[in-house]
Amino acid sequence: MKKEAAVVVKNTLYMFLRMFFVMFLTLFSTRLLLKTLGFEGYGIYDLIFGVVILFNILSGSMATTLQRFYNITSGDQVKQSGIYSVSLQIFSFISFLVLVLGGGFSHTIVSHLNIPTDRISDAVGFFHLCVINLVFMIFRLPFIALLISNEKMGVYASISILDSVLKFLGIFLLSYISIGYSTLIIYGCILSSITLIITIMHVILCYRKINMPRIIRKIEKNYYHEILSFSGWTLFGSSAVLFSQQGLSITLNKFFGVLVNAANAVAQQIYTAVYQFVSSFQTAYSPYLMKTYAQEDFDKLKKLIVFFSKFSIFLYLLLAVPLFTFSDQILQLWLGRVPEYAGLFTRLTLVVILFEVLSAPLWLTVQASGDIRRYQMIISCILILNLPIAYMSFMVWKQPMLAFIAKIFTAVLAYIYRVHSVHSLKCLNLFEYFKQLILRICLLLVVMTPIIWVYMSYKSLSIMDIILNILFIMFLLSIVAFPVLLNRNEHKIIFTFVSKVLRKV
Repeated sequence: MKKEAAVVVKNTLYMFLRMFFVMFLTLFSTRLLLKTLGFEGYGIYDLIFGVVILFNILSGSMATTLQRFYNITSGDQVKQSGIYSVSLQIFSFISFLVLVLGGGFSHTIVSHLNIPTDRISDAVGFFHLCVINLVFMIFRLPFIALLISNEKMGVYASISILDSVLKFLGIFLLSYISIGYSTLIIYGCILSSITLIITIMHVILCYRKINMPRIIRKIEKNYYHEILSFSGWTLFGSSAVLFSQQGLSITLNKFFGVLVNAANAVAQQIYTAVYQFVSSFQTAYSPYLMKTYAQEDFDKLKKLIVFFSKFSIFLYLLLAVPLFTFSDQILQLWLGRVPEYAGLFTRLTLVVILFEVLSAPLWLTVQASGDIRRYQMIISCILILNLPIAYMSFMVWKQPMLAFIAKIFTAVLAYIYRVHSVHSLKCLNLFEYFKQLILRICLLLVVMTPIIWVYMSYKSLSIMDIILNILFIMFLLSIVAFPVLLNRNEHKIIFTFVSKVLRKV
């Protein structure tokens, strides 16, 4: 247990290092890209890239499936070789399918989007480049799954940091070598080149750092059946998430144009940054959670779900509370020129993330069980609800914020159903979960809410005032969270870990 905990802590530190670099470079890159492309160009970039990502539905579900199968077959080289060989064949087919469909229907898709007429040719060209970029991204997914399942977080973190550095340098170069509408095309070329380099690095480092499974020619049919069956049901959840996100972008575009798309893109960048911060911890503990389920140690699993949920929420609040409180000032410092609605969209997006963070240990447990047919069907229906709700709301009230209200509503429903699903698997004690987690989170939010509202009333603050206030809020949150969020046993775990670290220092 202590050895496993040490591995989780070490992997978490690797993922946090990755997250800090990636988040900083991503946020700074967004400012530079927005300045280079302009509001209209950035809105088109977000819209087109989002539409192309819809082609990634199948590969996303397959990546989740591989992660699960690699974890539960850990140590069995024969089974892992079968899974690896099947994955290469399937992902090669998906890459080919995306290339054909994306290239063949590009003009048709772009013509149905609300894009200025004089930007159509740029949009089509960028669409083609995004498809090529996506093909490279798909091909590397089996290798990412291998790195994570083998808990090689240091390697994965290093590649991710390099990816962010190259993208930042690409945008920096873009701001000097091009002006006008062709900037979008050049950026597409830069993105595709970087993605190819990073994909090659994933392949090379997998073979150097991991005892790689063998590629076998004669593969048993049961491997295809198990993987495709599981991924088929996972596809429902993956498609619902993607259609929910990108469908919202298209719906906003239809009713309000590309300028509102730019505000939505900014909110999505905040979403990505915050969720990457929290998922750094989630990525570190997910193999441990799945292996615990495979060992059928359900008493231990119940405690782990609550424990990991608490720390995920704490990490989320550490970023979300300052961002929510000072969103307008932070966006102004970050972007310079802030699109209308960006501040409001950001605050509402942070509320959505709260329920997604709480959901992560739950859906990981369901994935580990393998019994996902009913779960994925219901979750898909819940998540996709936000599109018809948003569409009907736009027709009546013409307020873009209603799309995010709909997202919050569906996120809450999805979370409630996930709690029910894990309880049905006998992996969750509802009374203990409510007592040890939900009540403690509510109490923490009640304590912090008056402080947030007081700080939100401050409008004219200098950069130094904002930084000092953010640091104070984070410090106060840490002090309050320790006694409120954690119980005595969790206090002992932290004190033991800190004392060991201090002794080594």
